[in-house]
Amino acid sequence: MDESEPVRQIYDHKDLAEFLESSAFQDIWDFVERLNCSVRGLSGDALAGPRVPATSLVTAELAALKELAAEVELLPAETGRFGNRAFRTWFSQLQERTPRFTEELLVKSDQTKRYGPDLQAYFLGAFGDPMRIDYGTGHEASFLLFMFCLHRLHLFRAEDFPELVLSVFPAYLATTRYLQQRFTLEPAGSHGVWGLDDYVFLPFLFGSSQLIGKDTEVPPVAARDRELVLELAPKYLYFDTIRFILETKRGPFAEHSPTLYDISGLENWSRINAGLLRMYKAEVWSKLPVIQHIPFGILIPFRSAARTSTERLPAGS
Repeated sequence: MDESEPVRQIYDHKDLAEFLESSAFQDIWDFVERLNCSVRGLSGDALAGPRVPATSLVTAELAALKELAAEVELLPAETGRFGNRAFRTWFSQLQERTPRFTEELLVKSDQTKRYGPDLQAYFLGAFGDPMRIDYGTGHEASFLLFMFCLHRLHLFRAEDFPELVLSVFPAYLATTRYLQQRFTLEPAGSHGVWGLDDYVFLPFLFGSSQLIGKDTEVPPVAARDRELVLELAPKYLYFDTIRFILETKRGPFAEHSPTLYDISGLENWSRINAGLLRMYKAEVWSKLPVIQHIPFGILIPFRSAARTSTERLPAGS
């Protein structure tokens, strides 16, 4: 294995506890909070269009990956298996494409190729597991770390964070939703009916931030009205994700998504957003089965001591 290749560092609860107390995690959590704050009160149509060159590059790659998935011939379903093995064929194509894609990003960031393995690791980890044929919040977290690395490489500045949340992240959601349906990916680490969602968390967090201050115009209880959900979905990640749930699950909303149903009974979006932020740390980043597969390298070291010199990270990170 190349010394520069990111490696797994979390194997048990002791490792996880160390990570959660590290400066690396504090940097990641600060990034989450800043993304969350960046879209407060912003609808999805608030952006006039891509301002950052990397946005077009990333969204185009995500769209291409979605098109490739549509071209992969499905294999006969196996008795007792949830996912379609053809997902592995698509994943092989992802592995072939990713080095070229990350090299293009590094050219735009004016950084050396030494950061390529980090970008590749987090991008490859964002679409599911080819052996288990599943997808969950750990893979979503890997895409968050990919975006974090784009910021560390100065491809997205703090003032560009709304573009990350409202342009790049929705493109990622569109691709992963297609993968879930096309290859019937099994939910990884799902809490079942009492979980927030089978596959994702961040669109609820960022989406609730978009709605802060809009309690009169769009009250939380609107999530219980299918027509309102469809009307609001194009503007708000929260309602777009509920729309997807309503399209893919059968039965009453209160039965297949009781946690989301209960949340819609709260009085304002500010309270919902604050609760989801706490829940995200507790139910995703503090869970060993979810976080144990995340690798650590140069851009995201496991321990602060891993930064042996200021030259290891791009200046200003």
